[in-house]
Amino acid sequence: MLRLSAILTLSLYALLASALDSTTLGVGYQNYTCSSTTLTYSSIGALASLFDLSCMASKPEFADVQSKAYDIWIAPGDVKASANSIGAKVDAPTLLGYHYFINSPTSPGTGALSPEWDFTLRSHDPALFVVGAKVGDLPAPPPSDPGPKLDVDWLMLDGVPGYDGLNLLAGEIFRVETVGGQPPSSCKAGSEPIQVKYTAKYFLY
Repeated sequence: MLRLSAILTLSLYALLASALDSTTLGVGYQNYTCSSTTLTYSSIGALASLFDLSCMASKPEFADVQSKAYDIWIAPGDVKASANSIGAKVDAPTLLGYHYFINSPTSPGTGALSPEWDFTLRSHDPALFVVGAKVGDLPAPPPSDPGPKLDVDWLMLDGVPGYDGLNLLAGEIFRVETVGGQPPSSCKAGSEPIQVKYTAKYFLY
């Protein structure tokens, strides 16, 4: 927690610039299931398309590209739009890969899930993936107007040794500048799992 807080408060971009491997925009869903005991939603992973932001990083539009992408992603007229189509609409057309969750390789048989960033399909390189383990998180900055918490937390994750594609893609991952993704505050017993749209920047290095 302290490690993440220090990095985020000491200018994330400047600190990571020298070692940054990939700057990406994630567009997709946070997935939740309803707990019959607490009647609240709990996370069951996420699914997102990852777009290359490296060419945009020095441009003014980089600052709020995740917000623009989110507005397009949730627009009523785009209910059938695929996450894969959003990058081109915010001048980030290159799809690098996908972010999703797998059965935890370090806790097999427990039902635990682990996040993976997978660039293998688009790159045709079987080593370009990394499975992460969370080492810290911070609540997303609150909105300027009072209201419910809408944005998922900012995260720091380390690559899991042996499940990081020889460390060719990344050894550490940050999820920051999140928009959306939070579930409703309560649910009814027996409710179906839900997907909540979100966007975020992912820094891999």
